[in-house]
Amino acid sequence: MKVVVDVPESKYEYLRKIARAGDEPLGYLERVIMLGKPLPKGHSFQVTKDGEIIDESDDMGEVSDGYHTFNQLYHQRAVLFATIVNNFKHRSWKSLKHEDGKYCFDSDGEWFIVGIDTPKGSYTYHYETDKYWNMFDCKVLERGKPWDGHTEEDVTRLLYLEYENNLKETILDKMKEEIEQLSYTTESNYNKHINKIDVLSSLLVNMNMKDEG
Repeated sequence: MKVVVDVPESKYEYLRKIARAGDEPLGYLERVIMLGKPLPKGHSFQVTKDGEIIDESDDMGEVSDGYHTFNQLYHQRAVLFATIVNNFKHRSWKSLKHEDGKYCFDSDGEWFIVGIDTPKGSYTYHYETDKYWNMFDCKVLERGKPWDGHTEEDVTRLLYLEYENNLKETILDKMKEEIEQLSYTTESNYNKHINKIDVLSSLLVNMNMKDEG
């Protein structure tokens, strides 16, 4: 069945218009054309003549935006986060338990928490153990680290990991330049270059100590 109307105020108001336009209840609408486009795959509604709408979706994980299901997006997020974690192993960790010593979601080990410590704070996700535990190649903790209050809005903390890597590369490049200068600098400037190398080296050591801590 295809129905096209003027621009609706909302998805539900649109379905109400369809219901009120018919002489009989429409029953199940699994593929309603909305603004010329199919309703997301996986969604079905029961719509009565008086406009009552019942969401009949069986598995929300299979609900689609027309391109991807929630399950597909969830898996993609896991793969992308594992890529970050595996490239910053020294900053990452995982555990079957939260900081209070209880299994995640009281699941008896069916879920785990995986986190990464960024320069701006921690960021974590929970995943199913049987599906994703081995995907995250990082240190295992008996208990997860304390939650620092981060929310989904703090996902941008992950961007600072690349910034920190670039900073280390900049320090190393500068040290290399100063070392090269030693071979042809004047005696009066020799100690000046040595001092710069010492300062840069200390910065790098401190950054590495924070990573290992």
